Amino acid sequence: MKYFLCFLFILVTIAISFSKINQQNLNKTVHTFNHTTNYSPLRVPKIFIQESEYRQLVSLFETLSLKNDIPYMKKVTNESNEIKEGFNFKIRPKLEITFYYQNQKEPTNFKLPFSNTRFLIENIQQSITKKEFEGEFFLLTSDKEKYEIYAKGFAKGYNKIFQTTYEVDVFSDFNNELNYSPISSTDLYHFSSYVQIGILFFVFALGSYYFILIKEIHLLSNYGFSVKHIMHTLIGKTTMFFLLCVVSIESFLMWKMFREQFLPYTFLLTLLLGGSYFISLIFIYLIIKLPSMKKRLKYLQFLTFTVSLLFSFILAITSTNLSEIILATTNLWNTYEVPSEIASENYEVFYPLTIGKNHIEFIYANQLQKHMDDSLYESLNEQGSILVNLSDYHIKENEIFGRGIKVNPNYLKKFQILDEKGERIYIDEQEQKHILLIPERYKEKDLRNELEEVIGYYNDFYQQKTKVYYIQDNQSIYTFTLHDPWIDDYPFIEILTLKNSTFWERNIINGDSSPPLKVKTDPTNRNKILKLVEENQLSDNLQLLFPYTKAEEIVVKMISKSLGQLISIFIVTMISFISLSFLVLSILFIYNKRTIALLRLSGFSLLSTYRTLFIQIFFKWGLATIFMFIFWESDLKIIINMIIFIMIDLSMTIVFLLYIEKKNNLFILSGW
Repeated sequence: MKYFLCFLFILVTIAISFSKINQQNLNKTVHTFNHTTNYSPLRVPKIFIQESEYRQLVSLFETLSLKNDIPYMKKVTNESNEIKEGFNFKIRPKLEITFYYQNQKEPTNFKLPFSNTRFLIENIQQSITKKEFEGEFFLLTSDKEKYEIYAKGFAKGYNKIFQTTYEVDVFSDFNNELNYSPISSTDLYHFSSYVQIGILFFVFALGSYYFILIKEIHLLSNYGFSVKHIMHTLIGKTTMFFLLCVVSIESFLMWKMFREQFLPYTFLLTLLLGGSYFISLIFIYLIIKLPSMKKRLKYLQFLTFTVSLLFSFILAITSTNLSEIILATTNLWNTYEVPSEIASENYEVFYPLTIGKNHIEFIYANQLQKHMDDSLYESLNEQGSILVNLSDYHIKENEIFGRGIKVNPNYLKKFQILDEKGERIYIDEQEQKHILLIPERYKEKDLRNELEEVIGYYNDFYQQKTKVYYIQDNQSIYTFTLHDPWIDDYPFIEILTLKNSTFWERNIINGDSSPPLKVKTDPTNRNKILKLVEENQLSDNLQLLFPYTKAEEIVVKMISKSLGQLISIFIVTMISFISLSFLVLSILFIYNKRTIALLRLSGFSLLSTYRTLFIQIFFKWGLATIFMFIFWESDLKIIINMIIFIMIDLSMTIVFLLYIEKKNNLFILSGW
């Protein structure tokens, strides 16, 4: 037990060191990102995809900077994912900040330790070589008058070069009103949460150690040992010296490698050592002062149950990721039944959608969505891609005119929809009028008001008469999703052609694992599609293209982040459970040894002997579930968490009870 305490203490100190390293990484990231606070941004109202146009833009900056004697620079903040496919998969956030300067000679590349954050400094010409046309431009001036002169010259030059008519206000942002901060966490492994749990668990283990040695403590006390001398005897001078050496070595390494965090790290270690020493004295003092074995047992049972309940609640919170992964994994057991209409074809989706290098476009405008639609949709539509937009339909609170399903003409080419006369409906891509397909049941008297409401809404909204096709009832729409693959209770279907719809209505890639656009691919065009994405500066936003039937698998990988992290979550959870169960049972067994021996030797089964303990386990997790619903969230994953934890807890309890009984020569055949 003493060696386990040493091991746990070292783990806690290591977790503290990594949390301090992460704090330094966070400070470094914020400091580096805010380097441009000395600059004033000049906004460019376009995402450039042509190298020739981008060269003209850079040339305009160079000319004006030379003329006005104001240096400029460019910052690119890329928040996307580090992706590695295969068995040892990896899909986890990364942050890369690149600064491009006019006169930078040698490139600089620095990666923060134990983090997916990287900083680069390069010459502005490298942005052309790397075809990195996105990002923000800044002017090195705090003089508003000089800034405005530069901005007016830039607006004039920009409009002349690119044949636009933008006002100077479009470019000017002297006060950086469109500011933002990176959202990615530098703490890849969540060491900060491990520190808190580790310290609590260490305190509990420390107390358990002294309660297990209660006979030794009373014996030493009777021989006149003071509380301090008892603690020194039980822990041992060698152990204390070893722990001091470990702390000294860790502090020295922190001083050498992460000097900024040396003082706070040393303070925390000193607090941990001093706190452990003080808590040990308190535990020993309380054990000595407990008046009788009966009262000790009463207090101990209450204490162990309370602590066990507390850690159950903590484990339930910290292991929600595990339940999310398990919940998502259950979806993998279901298989897609691909309809015969597209069984011989391959449709893929882009997921996830990341901010990438487009923070301003993503946060303050719909420019990224528009750019994706302008760059990709027409080309992919020509190749037979299918659009099925269910976003309005899934919002149950919407009025009836807001719950339609949107599809494109390619859908009608693959999945037949019949009008009220039984004829198949086809719509041309050049159709400019807004088109609704409405089930013929809405022509009935009791639904006619709803029909008029829908048609009236669209006539008013588009300020033109909507073309309506009445279709036969109960014709299902294929959704390309695992859950509810077919829908037939829709109020109407909107047909979105190239001419009668906008990017906003199509919303081709919305960040969902089943986005509206299903990209038709084959061996000849897949690489061309990826090339099209790259050429339009979208590789940082659309990093994965995969068959829509594998959407649930990618969701699991997104939640897990990597195989290594998935394994680490499982190991930490299991070690916590094993240690907690063993400590609690060891203490209870010591204080109930005589009663247990009498019952077991009298032929009582394991379940009968420890009936109260098993009831407490169910009661404990029941309370933890209630607390989770009250103080955390009410979700299916919480119930899954609790069921898993009850099964693990019961299994661990039975195994440890058998082990403890055997170790104490009380194991007998029970027939349970």
